[in-house]
Amino acid sequence: MKDKIKLIISLLKLVRPFLMIMLLAIILGMLGHLTATFITIFIILAFCKVISFSLAVKLIILCAFSRGILRYIEQACNHYIAFKVLAHIRHLVFEKLRELAPAKLENEDKGNIIAMLTSDVELLEVFFAHTISPVMIAFIYSIIIAQINPFYNIGYFKERRNLWTTKLIPEMLILSAV
Repeated sequence: MKDKIKLIISLLKLVRPFLMIMLLAIILGMLGHLTATFITIFIILAFCKVISFSLAVKLIILCAFSRGILRYIEQACNHYIAFKVLAHIRHLVFEKLRELAPAKLENEDKGNIIAMLTSDVELLEVFFAHTISPVMIAFIYSIIIAQINPFYNIGYFKERRNLWTTKLIPEMLILSAV
């Protein structure tokens, strides 16, 4: 277990030069998830007649469009980081191979070694492009939802336990959709 944690930490250190791009990807991912959440909220608001149906449709279209654009830019940032880090790792691996060659690799099948190294490095793309920022997005999104959604936030009930009126019921429907 400790070896796996050390490996993950060493892989995360490779992302350090791209920290600002990673933060941008995380922020855009968060905004994308929130826009997807607000699609449901706007439907409930229209259903409860808090906003007009036409306004809800406009807001839903805006959120859907925004969600697509935000998701695209987030993924572009993640893949940019992944491919830059993979290029750096490949450079390090082939630098080590040049140190070994030709004497140390004389009896080895050079084509198989290169194919194995490139496929192993390629597997890291999933970690860099599809793991780091989605995990952070899920963590931060969960914290935001826990603060907004009354079913997860105990403080919400303590503040409003005497306010169960007809005005609170639409609010509960809206927040439970989050």
